Amino acid sequence: MDSRGFKRTALSLMVIITITVVAFGIYLYFNFTSRSSLPVIVPAKVEQFVHFQTRKFRDDFASAKPSSYIDSISNLVGSWAIFSHCDKPAEPGIALFSDVVYFKTKEARFLAFTLTSEESFSAFCDTLKKQNLISNKMDLGTYNLVKIVGSPVYFAFKHKVLVFAKPNDSTVTDEALKYALKDVFSGRSDGFITSAGLQSLYDADAQFIVYDSRVSEKISGFRFQPKEMPAELIVSLNEKSEPKKQRTSVNSPFVKIYKSLGQEFPSPENQIETLFKGVFNTLKSDTILK
Repeated sequence: MDSRGFKRTALSLMVIITITVVAFGIYLYFNFTSRSSLPVIVPAKVEQFVHFQTRKFRDDFASAKPSSYIDSISNLVGSWAIFSHCDKPAEPGIALFSDVVYFKTKEARFLAFTLTSEESFSAFCDTLKKQNLISNKMDLGTYNLVKIVGSPVYFAFKHKVLVFAKPNDSTVTDEALKYALKDVFSGRSDGFITSAGLQSLYDADAQFIVYDSRVSEKISGFRFQPKEMPAELIVSLNEKSEPKKQRTSVNSPFVKIYKSLGQEFPSPENQIETLFKGVFNTLKSDTILK
């Protein structure tokens, strides 16, 4: 090979390496700093919606070193029977320190997590099947569906999303639940995420967002800041406007919605920790996974 050919080959390799490094850097940037896409699955007509951005909260408070209650969701998931044989509940490929989304429709209640690996979770299902803990895995096209044996709970997954689903009552048929899950995994672009008020709360850096159509037409958020009082934000669900700061009181919109989830609002002295616990106690008391 002459010197010119060697230089061309070396230059080509350098270009390829540079492109690879830049592409990987862009991937890492968006993977670790981009806004959660989990709420995209929530249908437009929901009765309740809760989004707790665990990763954002952890990042915003990195310098404040929040205490171990930030592990609450991991501990909660680890306590469920189907994860009892795992050393760590993250083993099946569930992103336990990213986000948790809870929502309720007329058919069922849903609890959604991000999957880091669909392949790992699918293999985990095979293990559960061998232990007779779940029914056969059904590939329904837009999602995979599994029923937990001896429980009304199902879980569905596809790509980067895992959803636990529980019918609201015994009158909801299997077909109705499958239809509801088909809506969740439809990939439609007109879901709850398009609500102008919800987008306003994300733009305002709220880490915790709640909505209950039976309690208020507003949607509320909480934005915590180290060494400062948290800001309660309130905005109309379908109107694009700047969220208004609300003085937290027993009659404030956020507190009313929070209480509608079955939790007493925390005292001012320990708001962050008790809000964390309240979110996960809500998930526990809702008995989705019992």
